[in-house]
Amino acid sequence: MRQAALPPTTMNNVLSDLQRALASVLAGGARFPDEDRFQAALAEALGSVERELAASFDAPRLPPKRPPSSAIEALARAQPPKALPPEGKDPCARGAKLDLLWRRGDEAIPLELKYVTERKSDVYGYAVLKDMHRLERMRAAGSHPRLSAQRFCVFVTTEPVYWTGGRPEPAPFWLQEGRRIGPAYWVQYDQPSPNTLWYSYPPFFLANAYEFRWLDHGRAGRSLVVAVPPQPTG
Repeated sequence: MRQAALPPTTMNNVLSDLQRALASVLAGGARFPDEDRFQAALAEALGSVERELAASFDAPRLPPKRPPSSAIEALARAQPPKALPPEGKDPCARGAKLDLLWRRGDEAIPLELKYVTERKSDVYGYAVLKDMHRLERMRAAGSHPRLSAQRFCVFVTTEPVYWTGGRPEPAPFWLQEGRRIGPAYWVQYDQPSPNTLWYSYPPFFLANAYEFRWLDHGRAGRSLVVAVPPQPTG
């Protein structure tokens, strides 16, 4: 059954509350030693929150492209060998956890977080988009069998490459200010390694359309807050 669309005022109120909580956590140029400390601070600012809940997922509305036989065979010959199923790996793996579940009134609002103060690799853009894919498909978390249709992916960083876009970040993962991606956007690395393309970083479709807008927090960096609707059903 398709979930009912939320009134714009309801979505705006929730987004405003979330952005106010973020602003309070990042006030005065605050920085955190790691993502866990940032997660704990945001949870405290939001109030009624559960952390690190086991999540379950619906099947993808848009089944991913299947890996070519050449990639499956190459991975089978690797040392150690890696078994890639014909349908590919699912980024919503068993055992995946939701970062925060925010209880706001009668709603259980899922939040996925990323916090980066030093760019050490090119995985973070992929990880943010993967969080969005998981939120689209998330069915339940912890003891909560029914989740709100209001879901948010939050990315806080002091690294300008993420809000300006550009290399060394892989182009498919750019999150620059004002970028728009349409529904059925294919998320996959732009390099030839079968391991990277299909195994270590499983590709996927995003079901919905998105636009990226960043808020400036001064010395604390910038935040990207993306409202992520559940994937269409039916």
